[in-house]
Amino acid sequence: MAGSSAEELGRMGVEELRRADVDVRGFRKDWVTNESVPLIGIREGFRFSLWHREKIPPEIIEALHRAYPKESVPGREERRAMVPAYSLFVQGRYEEAAAEYGRAADSGGYAAASYGRGDALLEMGRYEEAARCYEEGLARDRNHPAVFLARCKALLDRGRHAEAARCYGIGIRADPTVPLAYVYMGDALAGLGRYAEAVGSYDEALEFGELAEAEALRGKAAALARQGMRAEAEGCYAAAAAADPGDARALYGRACMLRETGRGGEAAGFYEEAARSDPGFFRALYGKGIPGDLARTGAQGRLKS
Repeated sequence: MAGSSAEELGRMGVEELRRADVDVRGFRKDWVTNESVPLIGIREGFRFSLWHREKIPPEIIEALHRAYPKESVPGREERRAMVPAYSLFVQGRYEEAAAEYGRAADSGGYAAASYGRGDALLEMGRYEEAARCYEEGLARDRNHPAVFLARCKALLDRGRHAEAARCYGIGIRADPTVPLAYVYMGDALAGLGRYAEAVGSYDEALEFGELAEAEALRGKAAALARQGMRAEAEGCYAAAAAADPGDARALYGRACMLRETGRGGEAAGFYEEAARSDPGFFRALYGKGIPGDLARTGAQGRLKS
C-alpha cells in the first residue's frame, strides 16, 4: 500500500509526520522495490543513493525538516560557557576539560556540555561515566537523538559493548526510525556474546528494507555462525553480497561458512572473488595477500564479519 503523498504530508503535524509512511514511487530508483518508507527513511535513503533527488517533491523535504530538525547548535551563551572546556579538551587536558564541561552543564543545563564532558571522560577511559553523561545530554535535549546515537557509536568503536548496548537501547526508544541504530545494537549485543538477541536486533533493522540491509545481513550472519548455525549464516552472507555486490566481507564470510560445511571447492571461488573485489582485504586481515591454503581449499581461517 502506497504511503502519504507530498500534499498530505504538508497538512500533518510533527507527531503525525514521524509516524507517516511516504509514497516513493515517483522518485525511487529502478532497483528499489519499496512503494513507501517511513519519513525518516527518506533521509537514510540519501546515504544509500536510493532516490532520484531531482524528482523528490520539495514538500517532502520540508516535511522531513519539520519532523526531524538538524542537530542542535549551541546558542551564544552556551558556546561562551563551553569555550574554556573546549580549549582544555583540544590540548588533551581531559581531566580539567571534564570538570569545566561539568560546571557548564550544571550551571546552564546545557546538553552540549553534558556531551562534551562525556567525550572528555571517554578519552580518559572512564566509559561508564561517559555513558551516563551522554544519557544526561539526551535527557536535556530529546529533540536531537542523532547527537546521542553518535556517542553510542563512539562507545561501540572503543569495544565498550555493555555501555553501547545500554545506550543504543535508550537511543532507539528516543528515535526508533534509524536502521543503523538497530545494526549497531546488534553489534554491541554480539560483542557481549548475546547472539540470539543480536539476531533479533538485526532482524529489526531488516524491517526497514534496503536501508542498512547489507550491514544487518552481515551482522546477522556472524551472530548465526557464532551459534553454530552455519548453513543459515551462509545464506545471510549470500544475501548480503547480493545487497552490496562486491562486498569483500560478505564474500569472505560466505566462503568461511562453505568451508566449514565441507564445501571447500565452492569456498575457494568466493575467497578469490573477495580478493578481486578488494585487493587490500586479505592484507588487512592476515598481513599478506590471500593465503594459498584458503585459495586452494579454505583451511582453517579466522571468521570476520
